[in-house]
Parts: sequence; structure tokens; C-alpha cells
Amino acid sequence: MFAECKWTTDPVGRRLVDRLQRKAETVRWGPADRTEEFVLFSKSGFVDGLEDELNDAWSLFSLTELDAVFS
Repeated sequence: MFAECKWTTDPVGRRLVDRLQRKAETVRWGPADRTEEFVLFSKSGFVDGLEDELNDAWSLFSLTELDAVFS
């Protein structure tokens, strides 16, 4: 699992998705055909449409969603 948390006032966009995928490519563990999962946490949410662009390997959590999970 590869994850990143952003505590900024701007919604997270495609740029962070691309950067996290590039970082994952540099991690050398497991077999070459490993299953990769990605998680993004964002204080300010995500740009419109980002979740629709991503496949099932991605999970996105805004501060509102985290509050619901932990309350």
C-alpha cells in the first residue's frame, strides 16, 4: 500500500496521483507482479472528477470522510 496525506488548503489533484505512482515504481519489494494499492488523504478534499479518473486500486479520503469514520 502506498499512501500520502496532504494538509493544505488546496484540493488534491492529478499531479499528486502521478507523483505517488512514480514513487511506487521505485520501491523494490515483493514480486514483479505485486498488487499495488494507493490511498490519498486530503484535508481539503479532491478536485472535481479525480475519483472518477482512478481505478479500484485507489482510495480517497477527505477530512469529512475521516471524521465520519472515526466518530
